[in-house]
Amino acid sequence: MCAQRANVAFAIHGSDPAVWDRARAFRSIGFDRCLSIADFPANAPTDGRFMADSAMTDETLAQLDDRGSPQFLFAISIEAHGSYDVSPGVDTAVRDAIRAPASVTDPAARLKLRNYCETSFSLAAQNTTAKSTTPAKT
Repeated sequence: MCAQRANVAFAIHGSDPAVWDRARAFRSIGFDRCLSIADFPANAPTDGRFMADSAMTDETLAQLDDRGSPQFLFAISIEAHGSYDVSPGVDTAVRDAIRAPASVTDPAARLKLRNYCETSFSLAAQNTTAKSTTPAKT
């Protein structure tokens, strides 16, 4: 519905469009353009295994035009995406202190859950810190 009201509608995902056949899927639901990792600068920053939110934000802003015509942009961030069985950049002391539910008995599943939680908590803390250190507009 939003895409129908815009002069242009596009989706951005910072990964390979072949996964889940995203380009075809997005076009089938009304998107005119679908950007993927190949459309980002070659030196776009990453965070862990995936594209950083800062790169997604930069590309999103670069894609918007300022001609005043309605645009619909759907951007999917993947910075905090799994695979949660690996731990790049994870504070293992914090991760290992996270209490997993007793019902999760498989060690690999417990590790994935703890990695997911530590990554989520870390990103939330970074976001809160960034907001609290941003000077208020006067």
